[in-house]
This record gives sequence, structure tokens and C-alpha cells, in this order.
Amino acid sequence: MRLIPLQATPNQDRSVQLGGVNYKLRLRALDIDGTQQMFLSLAQAAATSDMIDSALCRDRVRIVRDEYIGFNGDLVFFDTQGTNDPQWQELGTRYVLAWLEPGEVVA
Repeated sequence: MRLIPLQATPNQDRSVQLGGVNYKLRLRALDIDGTQQMFLSLAQAAATSDMIDSALCRDRVRIVRDEYIGFNGDLVFFDTQGTNDPQWQELGTRYVLAWLEPGEVVA
């Protein structure tokens, strides 16, 4: 498992190398019916379209899930102080994003 550094900002783009492949991550915080929700999009760095587009970020719920997408492993948010879904104000501290390598992913 490898932690991906995040900033406590509502919208951010990150470049990260995972398993020898360069990726672009995009995080967006949106207010849905009065509740803040975080969404993640994922693309290979050289790609013109997203592998994952606006996936809802939940605590301890795998984001990629499907091997056919071609992503090695998976991405998961963890609440280090409980089981709440991520909130942008504490990204990178309380709420961390981890890359699970292929051998760490449990179906």
C-alpha cells in the first residue's frame, strides 16, 4: 500500500506514478443535496479520456474495482479517525488516499 499525497483543498489535480505508469488524478468536492461529496477521476497521463470519471469517494470502498479498465491495483480512501467519507478540509491528514498494489486487492 502506498499513500498518495493530497492537499486540503476542495479541487485538485495530481500526477502520480503507480506501478511504473504515470497517471492523472482529479479530485472534486461537490455539494449534493446539502451534503459534501468527493469525486475522483483517473486517467493515464498520456490519455485523452478518463479510465474512471467522477467516482464517488467513500471510506474503505475501492474506487476502480474492475480489472478490465487496465489499472493495476486499486485506489481507496481511509478515514484515519473513524469511518466517515472523505471531506476536503482534512484531505491528506485525517482522510488519506492509498494505492493498493495488485496483490493487496481483495475481491
